[in-house]
Amino acid sequence: MKQESFHKSINASIFWRGLARLSGLTKHIIIAAMIGLNAQLDVFFMATVLLGILVFSWGEIADVMSVPHMVKTWKNGQKEEFKKIASGYMSFIFLGSLLLAFMVYLFSHQLSLLPIGFNPERKKLLAQSLPWLLPAVILYVPFRHMGAVLRSVRQFSPLYQGEFLLSLITMLCIVCFYHYPNVLFWSYSMGVTGAFLYLLCRTWRFVLPLSNPFSSVVRQSLVLAPSLLVLQGTQYFYTFTDQLFVSFLTVGMVSALFYATIITYVLPGLIGLDNAFITVIAEQSDKKERVKKMDDLLALVIYLGFGATLFMIVAGQSIVAVLLERGLFTTGDTQAVSIALMAYSGVILPFFLNKPFDQIFQVERKIRLMVWRTLLGLIANVILNSVFLFIFHWGIFGVALATSISYWVMMLASLQGLRKIGYEFDLLRALKWSSWLLLFLVFAYFGCQSIPQYFTHPIFVLISCALLIGLTLLLAGLIYQGKERVLIIAVIRRYKKFEFI
Repeated sequence: MKQESFHKSINASIFWRGLARLSGLTKHIIIAAMIGLNAQLDVFFMATVLLGILVFSWGEIADVMSVPHMVKTWKNGQKEEFKKIASGYMSFIFLGSLLLAFMVYLFSHQLSLLPIGFNPERKKLLAQSLPWLLPAVILYVPFRHMGAVLRSVRQFSPLYQGEFLLSLITMLCIVCFYHYPNVLFWSYSMGVTGAFLYLLCRTWRFVLPLSNPFSSVVRQSLVLAPSLLVLQGTQYFYTFTDQLFVSFLTVGMVSALFYATIITYVLPGLIGLDNAFITVIAEQSDKKERVKKMDDLLALVIYLGFGATLFMIVAGQSIVAVLLERGLFTTGDTQAVSIALMAYSGVILPFFLNKPFDQIFQVERKIRLMVWRTLLGLIANVILNSVFLFIFHWGIFGVALATSISYWVMMLASLQGLRKIGYEFDLLRALKWSSWLLLFLVFAYFGCQSIPQYFTHPIFVLISCALLIGLTLLLAGLIYQGKERVLIIAVIRRYKKFEFI
């Protein structure tokens, strides 16, 4: 009975997770139509990146610090102890968030100077807009913590329901008050406030009344904070470097790059192969067996990653037109986003792999390798951005291309790091499989290039390109003489039975 209830909870969480992601994408589509690519949207996305460094990274750190203790006490049936830990962390997080909000308010002018490429008007707008995000700064991490509390007691859906509510409130505010000043900022704060109140209703019995924020458990967890701060801060600072360089371009380019990023990550997010890697890591204790399984998953990632990358390259402009080109989002905006999308599509394959590789590093307790890998990618990104933007003058295409290349640098660095700790992947097998797929996809590329001669509407172009690439991949997989052929057939059979890897 408990097992059946757990499976229902998992299925509900999958539904709400999908709905939360869909609502998040819809929110950005509405923003594009209502606002267009302009200075206000540039400033909003820049502020979002700054929030990533200051707030979202703090939320990730709080999760890692608190969840293991809460899960352990709940499993042991120590409900009173669980409540003390949950409420103690809540007190500590609230104090940290209040301090952070005070610092953001106090140094809002200095923060507005960080995007050094912004003209004085956009810097002034950023300084004036940051105070509208203070409710989000105060409540976002407590919201995340309450989601972690519920996950610890195996209630997975409420956090995704809260994220859906956040997007819904933001959308409604923008639709109803799009002509009001700073609507993007205060609507997001209202969304976070609504989501926070919803989860508070679900968790008040665990987190209230607030208890000692400096209990022994909290103090012990603080030992992890410096290394986690470096790791999470570096990852968010990585995103900031892209926005920093693109801020030197004309108004609207910061937003164009941000939309290209959102669209690029949609496919990997929907496919969710990282969950398959995590399952293998959790289930296989023997390292050799784990590597064998992961070799198969690596072949599958290459298969889907190459297909998704080609689809973004040949159909990127049609994707942008279908999703975004309406209202104040013009044909010129479509062109800017599609140029960035073409170069940015190179991150898809590394993006598929970097998160699972991080899981291995975490299991093996090799956090230093994760930090080194990210720092190496960050350095490559800064150097390439400088060359492509200021020497070659490639504009937004150059910034996106620099990011794609730096992601490949991170992936190769991860493979080298995994090799050092005993994870010897069959790279020759991966190279042969990649070469075989590329041979077929070259023909698919030229076929897709001819499709606009027969269809002009972007939806028909999208469908035609998807079918051609899909059939090409299917043919390549079925006639390949190797282990991958068996793998592709097994995947097809599972999907026929509505099973998932």
